[in-house]
Amino acid sequence: MSEGDLLFGANRQLGFWAHITRALPQRRVGSVFGYVRRIYQPLKSGGKWSIEDDATLAQVVEMYGRDWDRVSEALERPKKECLNRFQKCIEHKDTRRKGKWTAEEESRLTEIVKSLGWVSLSSPPPRIPWTEVARLMDQKRTATQCRNKWYDYMVPAMLNDGKSRRWSVADTFILVHKIASLDLDREEDIEWYSLPDEKWDFWTIHKLQQRWGQLKTSVTSEGATHRRGYSFTLRRPLNTDTIQEIVQRLLEKSPPTS
Repeated sequence: MSEGDLLFGANRQLGFWAHITRALPQRRVGSVFGYVRRIYQPLKSGGKWSIEDDATLAQVVEMYGRDWDRVSEALERPKKECLNRFQKCIEHKDTRRKGKWTAEEESRLTEIVKSLGWVSLSSPPPRIPWTEVARLMDQKRTATQCRNKWYDYMVPAMLNDGKSRRWSVADTFILVHKIASLDLDREEDIEWYSLPDEKWDFWTIHKLQQRWGQLKTSVTSEGATHRRGYSFTLRRPLNTDTIQEIVQRLLEKSPPTS
């Protein structure tokens, strides 16, 4: 049996990836699976898509429909890569829009998201089916465009009375100290909705998670990494992803510049 069949074949044991991930408590199942797939999947990425590749993909989808296993085999590319390329760059390409959103689009997006379960800024958000949102937007925007527009622009505007606000050095300090105060060992245990308070309630949970991810990647084993007025210094190579390990390194930095 080949490595590809062992890792990705239909006969692998139930809970296979969850079992593998137990050996890497600092990683999630999706992260482990994605890494292994990139390294060991028999059909590795075919690289950049050309105009001819797009035309071939369109023809193959017309021939086989949405049978992505057959499409993948015909193009010798991973099926997820074929699916993403088709949905984002080929399907509805004649009607899809890019660039600035119109007031009408923003109003329609708000209407759709609320109809799918969004209640208020003070309530934990439901799992919005962004593919369905894109469909209800008449496929003029992709699911990714809709999700990013909502979380990165529209919700922050609601939080700040319609005004834009830039992330500051002070915001970084507040975020790091708030996470440090939780005294947790696993990132999965962070209750992100508990972080904002009445004096610091300008950012969406998505933005806080995004900034935390950026802070983690800025801490490397190369020594000191300078990032927007900070100096992050490691006493030893970062070889774990536990909360306290990360927070300790983030707090070992020079005071913010004025």
